[in-house]
Amino acid sequence: MSGLNLPIHPVFVHFPVALFLSALGFAILGWSLKKESFHQTALHLYVVATLATSLTVMTGWLEAERHHLHHPLLEWHENLGFVTLGVSWAGWILLWFLKRDERMFRRFFIILVVVIALTVTAGAYFGGRLVYEYGVGIVQ
Repeated sequence: MSGLNLPIHPVFVHFPVALFLSALGFAILGWSLKKESFHQTALHLYVVATLATSLTVMTGWLEAERHHLHHPLLEWHENLGFVTLGVSWAGWILLWFLKRDERMFRRFFIILVVVIALTVTAGAYFGGRLVYEYGVGIVQ
């Protein structure tokens, strides 16, 4: 199948958005309702979202390079993707160090998922503009 030039990035883009926002929702529910199962669900979603973000950022970067795409919106989209990726991995590492102090862990986790929810949502906004306003990935 040489010459097959299918975009792969669009397959993955929805996972980090949905998973991080779901993690935020479960973290808030776990905190407000004092339900450990919601907190654990939020943590699991966070881990999967971090892994999905790695794949999403990598495929997006490779496709932008392959097609030699350059646009100010793309730069915002890319930068927010890299910020989301960096903060999620750094947060994961910091959470590991905070695991002995449950109270600090939970406070940091809530702040972390709020920050990541903001960065991933902003990145998705610019990605959506690239597709719907400029036809990136659609127009050949």
